[in-house]
Amino acid sequence: EHGSNGKTEIVKKGCGVYLPKGCRVRVNYPGPAEAIAICLPSFSPEMEHREEGETAATVVPSHKTDTAPTMVKSVDVVKAPALTITEYFGNVASKEGSLSACVAKVDESCSEAWQCPEFAEWVLVL
Repeated sequence: EHGSNGKTEIVKKGCGVYLPKGCRVRVNYPGPAEAIAICLPSFSPEMEHREEGETAATVVPSHKTDTAPTMVKSVDVVKAPALTITEYFGNVASKEGSLSACVAKVDESCSEAWQCPEFAEWVLVL
């Protein structure tokens, strides 16, 4: 749900959602799910501005905006016999040049080519 009107956006498996800074949201999981959150700058409880109990929606943080979430369809950016890399956000999937968020599915032992990229990379092995 987002905004003061409580509009609901449903994010299906294989898609992503971009929540801009200041967008008022409440995430609901109707059943079992796996999700990976990427926050820039990095997450801290002090920056989350949770609305609890009686103070919900009465205390408005100065950074709040009327922006809405943006849905993004994932795109396979690498398809090899043993490796598929699916981009959820980045130059290909969302035309976002400041961040790339991908999931690599490795079906069997394999190696990528040596690289010396012009970007930093953080890798989560799930």
